[in-house]
Amino acid sequence: MTNFPSTSEVSNANASSPFESILAATRQLVGANVTSELTISSGSVTPGTGMHIVDTESDAATDDLANILTTNLPDGSLLILSAADTARTVVVKHNAGGGGQVSMVDAVDFPLDDSEKALVLRRSGAGWTEVGRFYGGDTAAFRTFLGVSAPFFDGTEAQVAAATGDLVAIKDVSDSDNPKFATVQSITDLVTVLFDGAEATVTAATGDLVAVKDVSDSNNPKFATAQSVAALDNVKGTDIASASPLIIGTDGNYFDVTGTTEFSIMTVAANRLFILHFDGALTVTHGASISIPGAANITTAAGDEWLCFSTAADTVRVLNITKADGMAVVSSGGITLGTEQATTSGTAFDFTGIPAGTKRITITFEGVSLSGTDDILVQLGDAGGIETSGYVSTSWETSSNPSSTSGFIWNASAATTINSGHMVLTLSNSANFTWISSHTGKLDTTTGVMGGGNKSLSAELTQVRITRTGSDTFDAGAVNILYE
Repeated sequence: MTNFPSTSEVSNANASSPFESILAATRQLVGANVTSELTISSGSVTPGTGMHIVDTESDAATDDLANILTTNLPDGSLLILSAADTARTVVVKHNAGGGGQVSMVDAVDFPLDDSEKALVLRRSGAGWTEVGRFYGGDTAAFRTFLGVSAPFFDGTEAQVAAATGDLVAIKDVSDSDNPKFATVQSITDLVTVLFDGAEATVTAATGDLVAVKDVSDSNNPKFATAQSVAALDNVKGTDIASASPLIIGTDGNYFDVTGTTEFSIMTVAANRLFILHFDGALTVTHGASISIPGAANITTAAGDEWLCFSTAADTVRVLNITKADGMAVVSSGGITLGTEQATTSGTAFDFTGIPAGTKRITITFEGVSLSGTDDILVQLGDAGGIETSGYVSTSWETSSNPSSTSGFIWNASAATTINSGHMVLTLSNSANFTWISSHTGKLDTTTGVMGGGNKSLSAELTQVRITRTGSDTFDAGAVNILYE
């Protein structure tokens, strides 16, 4: 082993010896001398320069190289080894023990089984540390070493099978300076990329992020996210017949819902973003399976559209509702409108199925009449049946009070009265927009007021007006409204 001479060793008197040392040390450097062959002897070799080819002992088909003696090369030297013969394999062992052992970056033995393969080492004290390797034409082994699953393209098309979490680097030979990348979320995914200078077509699984490089625009990669296996873009799927459960298709992410069958659950895979367009009126039930804004059941109208996302399998959150008439969606506060029953005949009408936790029941009467002088009676019941005793109730009527066809009238009586109370307006029939009114209040400390009425609108209610029947003006108090 020859070291470079120090400055103090060089003088005019002894210039020959130091320069000989410089020449000898230089020849130990990589590429500074002829590549010579080393033959393994008892698992070791002794290199004398920075580049050698290595052969097996006695030309065996395979042989282990456990130790590279450091006798001739100083600490920090670089050493490049390759196979002397492709027909014979030299296996460089990882940390075999003893002086001159080799530490591989992946802690795995490295086979020199091809003359194009090479291993670059640096002497570190009494041993060697890998600083690089070359696989020659064995690109599959190189990809395995790097943990990259993508093959190189042939300039047109390739398919890549990759495991979950893999980063796939794609190289198009027509654009050697710009690799393409894709991430794979599913172990069975196939990412297909077509490069023809203008078009890139990618089929990916749910959640994949695919970066595609178009050779016609080298500076601008294209990106696409996949929401479903069948569609990268918004695609209208096959119409869905309303049913419970409502089965969401996989052939798109925009669906027409036909029919009027109510539902309270959807069958859908997790992480789907989709739009439902309703062709008719039906009630969708809010609950654990379908979360609706306002936490209340909603009855759709033809043309309504819902934006939905499945947070888990068969669990859907409605993100937005766009009504066909352009009106805002107002929460019903949990109020459910029952099915109207005609009182044109019969003796009793039961409304069953009222859920536990109900706090308020409003019963609407729209032009109800009896055939004789009986009064109307409302009775309550539980799981044991209708209760027919134990009530405390009364009813009274008054006459000679004003009426109006111009609005729901409140008898204000005179200019001196101070009117306080409330009027309840209740939707009785959503098909013909019929509303029932009832009011109670006081005019002074000894006089009360009550009344009721009904009115059918030409369309859905949107506003309320408080006014007077003649030309008076308001001169005290305040008014307000609340709605639910």
